[in-house]
Amino acid sequence: MELLIGLMSGALGGTLVGGRGKSRSLGLFLNSLTGIAGGGLAVKVQTLLGPSGLASRGVDIISLAEQVATGAAGGAALVIVLGFATSPLRG
Repeated sequence: MELLIGLMSGALGGTLVGGRGKSRSLGLFLNSLTGIAGGGLAVKVQTLLGPSGLASRGVDIISLAEQVATGAAGGAALVIVLGFATSPLRG
């Protein structure tokens, strides 16, 4: 459940960040795909480092918000990093 929430919120975070930074945007599809990867990675790392999230505490609004925020931040961060890394290639 955590991973699915992370993937969806990562796609949202990546798309929103990519839409705001037009010069660093990878395009709608790649922003979403990169956000999905970043959100999934962030949630998996959070699960490894902290308590198991939704699985151990039950589904409540706090743990759900935590998973959404982690996924969105991870997706946004990966889009930003790749946007800066590929910007010299795009001119």
